[in-house]
Amino acid sequence: MVVQVSPFSLGEDRPLAHPITLLSMPNRTIVGYGETQRRGFLERDVDILAEWAGEYDQLQVEALSRAASREFIRQVRRGFENG
Repeated sequence: MVVQVSPFSLGEDRPLAHPITLLSMPNRTIVGYGETQRRGFLERDVDILAEWAGEYDQLQVEALSRAASREFIRQVRRGFENG
């Protein structure tokens, strides 16, 4: 598993408005699961899934590196332990 922190500075420029999960099925199709404040939903529309995949890729590029994310998490954790 890889954890990357998305910087808060992205603000309104963040590519995704809600949490999503992209699932690669054994037959190589992709299914998406999204959640809003009101409900969770399964997405199978290939055009929407392609858009989600592109937005996910953009988010991954904008996120902190693995090492920087790990250090960020450590700093936040220290703040909780000390504060």
